[in-house]
Amino acid sequence: MPKNSASGPAKTAQMNPSGQTNPAKQNQSPPAYRIQFFVNSPNAANNRTEAKNGSNSSTEEQIQSIPDVALCKTRVSDLALIFFTYCLVVVGWLTISASNSNMRAVERARIYTGVITDGILVTNDGRTRAPLGLTNQGKTAGTIKRIACGFTLTEPAGDATDYSAAETVAKNSAVPPGFASATQQAVHVFFSAHTAAHYCFGYVEYDDIWGVTHTSRFCNKIDPQRRTQEPAGSAVWSNDD
Repeated sequence: MPKNSASGPAKTAQMNPSGQTNPAKQNQSPPAYRIQFFVNSPNAANNRTEAKNGSNSSTEEQIQSIPDVALCKTRVSDLALIFFTYCLVVVGWLTISASNSNMRAVERARIYTGVITDGILVTNDGRTRAPLGLTNQGKTAGTIKRIACGFTLTEPAGDATDYSAAETVAKNSAVPPGFASATQQAVHVFFSAHTAAHYCFGYVEYDDIWGVTHTSRFCNKIDPQRRTQEPAGSAVWSNDD
């Protein structure tokens, strides 16, 4: 009987009848040192580098080709659809803006001022009393901010107004829609140094409910002795915005 070596029993390979080692009985897994060799070999490193470079190159080609594909494969019908959609957006925005402006123009306050005829009279101290009244012909309220009135013996004319000689009074009072001043509801009473027929001019400045400031002007010829008045002056002295 063969003796065992110091390290343990001897391992013998099974032999086939021809005296050669039977391949089927050998371990089919390659030794670990062979796997490590193939992993660390220069050829394997080169193959990995080439594969990585090839992947990056393919990705760059795909990225660079996106604008070309988008340009070359875009049809005329697609461009027409994009342009049509853009036009719809612009038209819709303009329609909304116009509707909003029209709504404000229709719904805003429209305040006018002028001398209350029944209030015109000559005072005991030799002055003419000229009370100014208000009317709001709009659909919403307005807030009076400023009112002015002046007097002159010559009829105001020209293409520009001049209120440097007029008396200006600051106000902060609301005027509801449909309001019309009666004789005792004058917004302010002004006094003229003239007692014969002369001209009274001025304006009222007010804000609508959207905070937009408007100005309404007036110009009348008043006769304190007869207690009458009539429109006077050029158009610019009686316009409004």
